[in-house]
Amino acid sequence: MFLHVLKRLKTIAILLAVFVLLSSFLAVPVEAGSCETALFACWDDFGWMALSGAVFCAAGYIFCKKYIRG
Repeated sequence: MFLHVLKRLKTIAILLAVFVLLSSFLAVPVEAGSCETALFACWDDFGWMALSGAVFCAAGYIFCKKYIRG
């Protein structure tokens, strides 16, 4: 019983590793420029989500000002 579970877990781990490896090839480098440019780009993408989009964009802007652009 335990061997069967271990074998299935190993298969899942291998498939997950292959998926992560293949999806890393599809990654696109993202550069927004300044925090303000990123905020306006976020508004374009998430403005339709009303309050949750505003909170998401504001949190990203605050994070950018505090930790990335100083």
